[in-house]
Amino acid sequence: MRFNPTPTNGRTAHGDTPFGAYSIEWDSAGNLVGESIEIRDPADAPPPNRAKPTTMAEKAKGAAALLRAERGKQPASDDAVVMRTATCEDCSRNDLGRCMSASGCNCYLWAKVRLANEKCPDGKWFAEERVGD
Repeated sequence: MRFNPTPTNGRTAHGDTPFGAYSIEWDSAGNLVGESIEIRDPADAPPPNRAKPTTMAEKAKGAAALLRAERGKQPASDDAVVMRTATCEDCSRNDLGRCMSASGCNCYLWAKVRLANEKCPDGKWFAEERVGD
């Protein structure tokens, strides 16, 4: 499910499941404005977006990256963080703040977008060139 702001300070939610797709919109006060639901036969659904299992080495690398992001080490520029965050918020692979790329990333996006040497596994944004590192 992806949540996005509306021009009138409301929110929309969009999701896609084997049983159908849906879209829900609320106004700024939290009142339901509209909804749409598309029901489909599960046999016609696209295959689920499942990431490959994560190895212990990948988990250790991810934990180190989380720590660097939390402590502000190797930070990306403010402009890069804003651009990366906007790109990830609109991405269909964003699952409640985790990157569910087919490559098996599974990264926490709040950390990934803040590190200069990180890149999008789907090629939507790249690592920053850093002088003196």
